[in-house]
Amino acid sequence: MFYILLGGIFYKKGEINIDQPRSIPKTIEVYKRSIHRLSTQHPLIPHIENRIYSLKAGYAGETYVDNFLKQSPFSKHYSILKDLHFSISDSIYLQIDTMILTPKYLAILEVKNIRGKISFQRNPEQLIREIDDQITAFKCP
Repeated sequence: MFYILLGGIFYKKGEINIDQPRSIPKTIEVYKRSIHRLSTQHPLIPHIENRIYSLKAGYAGETYVDNFLKQSPFSKHYSILKDLHFSISDSIYLQIDTMILTPKYLAILEVKNIRGKISFQRNPEQLIREIDDQITAFKCP
């Protein structure tokens, strides 16, 4: 028997539909609405448009992984939880893109949709992207 704890309640697999479709991030709509409230020449518009593009790319990467997971053979009892948010303290939150639970293991997937050639650097820990002869450093995921 496989159980999962959600909101302090244990559920048996099958009692709830755990593998729900992923929702489009609400912040995309918030950013779109904020653009309409600004003048067409406002200096923040390019930044907001880049943020919308980045959020859409992230969502596309996560749904791509979701489709891959649908085709993957798992053991009889498993659960896939998407876009989890946990409060660690009053001011610190943790977000998990995808968590796979089976009776034998728990896997956490942090999905990144990044164009170009990427590499991980150890000192300092960061992600390096090379695209069109430009090198960009990101915080280590």
